[in-house]
Amino acid sequence: MNADDDARGKVLNWLKHSEHSASSIRQRLVAAGYQPEESALLVEHLVADGTIDDARCAESLVNRWMQSGPIAPAELRRRLEDKGISDAIAEPVIDAACDDDAMTLAMQAAERKLKSLGRLEPEVAARRLFGHLARRGYDEDTARSVLDRLGLLPAHE
Repeated sequence: MNADDDARGKVLNWLKHSEHSASSIRQRLVAAGYQPEESALLVEHLVADGTIDDARCAESLVNRWMQSGPIAPAELRRRLEDKGISDAIAEPVIDAACDDDAMTLAMQAAERKLKSLGRLEPEVAARRLFGHLARRGYDEDTARSVLDRLGLLPAHE
């Protein structure tokens, strides 16, 4: 078995477990000790034959991330960029996943999270909900508006 076959086998094994972007595969190959030029060439071939597909990867990642509740489009964009997905590929995937406006998505995320906060004191629930929304990429104004709509924003704020 030559190095190219070995590298191809590694890539196929990685892809068997989950989708990866072309950029991510190139980085992993180089980190595993393969030459950058050879890694790039192998990835190019695997993209050409459809084995690696950044659009499919983006859809898979967004679907997985959104299982636990809506995420702000800007946060999805940032996460996809971190995974090596270009804006041109990310935008249609994000648009399809976030067909509502940010406030509607934030309310959905908050209502879902609120179920798990049980019987916490309102101040504690508000603080945890605010942090949850921030981690999901919603800005401070949106999070405060959500808390206000849910009656969790203290009167003095």
